[in-house]
Amino acid sequence: MRHVASFATAEVMTQVNEAVCSARARPELTEGGTGGVYLIRRPSREGVETVGVFKPSDEEAGRENNPRGLRGEEHAMREGFRLGSGAVRERVAYKLDRGYAGVPCTAVDKLRMRSRSGTRLCEQSGSIQRYVESEGDASEYRFDGSQFDEDACMRVALLDCWLFNCDRHEGNILVRPLREIDDEIDGEIDSEINGLYRIRLEPRAVPKRLIVPIDHAFILPNFGYYREAELAWRYWTAALRPFGEDAVKYVANIDIEAVCEPRLHLSHAPHAPAPPRTQPPTLPYPHPGHRMSRLRGVLAWE
Repeated sequence: MRHVASFATAEVMTQVNEAVCSARARPELTEGGTGGVYLIRRPSREGVETVGVFKPSDEEAGRENNPRGLRGEEHAMREGFRLGSGAVRERVAYKLDRGYAGVPCTAVDKLRMRSRSGTRLCEQSGSIQRYVESEGDASEYRFDGSQFDEDACMRVALLDCWLFNCDRHEGNILVRPLREIDDEIDGEIDSEINGLYRIRLEPRAVPKRLIVPIDHAFILPNFGYYREAELAWRYWTAALRPFGEDAVKYVANIDIEAVCEPRLHLSHAPHAPAPPRTQPPTLPYPHPGHRMSRLRGVLAWE
């Protein structure tokens, strides 16, 4: 499936292609993960700049070219997902999010990279995502998520609910760096005596960190495979809050018919029939008056 690139994805693709074409060696494989994940870097004034993340479809877990030895259907990471469909799902998550939860700009395209031996060029198709600067992932912070901005947590939670994310663990939630703070205290006029002001000093509240959701290869499972939802934010303090007005407005603006179109591209292997339908797990804090329903194979709130 060939996607028409938006301005944002075209910019990412241009940067990634320039970096790959000018490189003398194959991009370095990351340490973590189960499939092929490559950081695309290019020279910059500061030294080296990372511009994108490339995940080839033929190197996903279970595929024939997996670089970590996880080849064969026995290494499939989740039921209800066709092997090699992760790249398309990454793109679908970006398109359906529309910037609400902050899914990084993602495209699906082909790159000509050097082979592992470095002797020839080979073309590979996969997801290409804009690189996001971060200070680790959620697993490196308090387990209750209290260090994260609550509104950002709610937006990620809502995205995961209606896309039925089966792989939202702490490792695929990036934590953005804190902005620099000029003053460590806030001052407020307490009283005036003989023209002189007495200032009451109070400690400034510690700012919360923003989070960025990544890795959406396991969203929108095949019909009937609703047993494996993994939602790390269920145990965060933000999960105690009901969805607010912002979330309700976002849901009201979802065009179900438009959502169904990209979902139809997520075809599944015909030889893998779904088991009898099971009830989805109870979500921690649905907004009062809303319920989960299926419309043409899409999970949506109505």
